[in-house]
Amino acid sequence: MARSRHMSIAEWVRRALDFAKRREPLGSIGKKLEVIRAASQHDYPVGDLDGMLAETGSGYGLVRAHDSGRLEYSDVPRRRTPSAQG
Repeated sequence: MARSRHMSIAEWVRRALDFAKRREPLGSIGKKLEVIRAASQHDYPVGDLDGMLAETGSGYGLVRAHDSGRLEYSDVPRRRTPSAQG
């Protein structure tokens, strides 16, 4: 296989081991669930949605939330609908 890929056997082995290592899960499912359950027992501060959007949007320009849940960014041009192009 190494020859068909024009690489040394050592390089092929390094790549195969690296690929296998990346596919290996980094912890047991039980441990992950335990961490999630423990975290869900705590109270975390939650900010006002408009305030959070304003803080987040300050890096992107003004962000406004509509009642529909749609966000509008001031620095992004609005799409015109065919009826509005008249």
